Amino acid sequence: MTIICGSNRGFPCVQFLFRLALAATFAIQAATVLIVPSFTAEAASIFSSINTANIADVLSNALLLIVSIWLFFGVRTRVVALLGGALFVALLMTERLAIVETDAGRVLTVAVLSLALPLVVFGGGRFAVYARGWRNVL
Repeated sequence: MTIICGSNRGFPCVQFLFRLALAATFAIQAATVLIVPSFTAEAASIFSSINTANIADVLSNALLLIVSIWLFFGVRTRVVALLGGALFVALLMTERLAIVETDAGRVLTVAVLSLALPLVVFGGGRFAVYARGWRNVL
């Protein structure tokens, strides 16, 4: 298997680690909403009281999980990091995440934006499945 080299700007190993850290953060946040309630007593209440808010929570966190998988493999890193950061901040602002009013929520928001910004500016590094972003598409 050949690793496709991305841009030579920035520090490829640091960009790779930022990408993995951001992917792990998104995956953990999505898993706390999607997976954890199914192992507790709240599982029956989640599925018995399906309404628009619950469907929006599940769909938005499923999208966050898809973003984390794309970041893990390095698919369209710049666009996906921007989408994931915006989605995470939107979920936090609409109080869809459990950590909204805590200090951990504020620290995590700063961490997500600090990890996403270099990825949007410099890309995901040379260790990506599909490098060069949207250049071949547009």
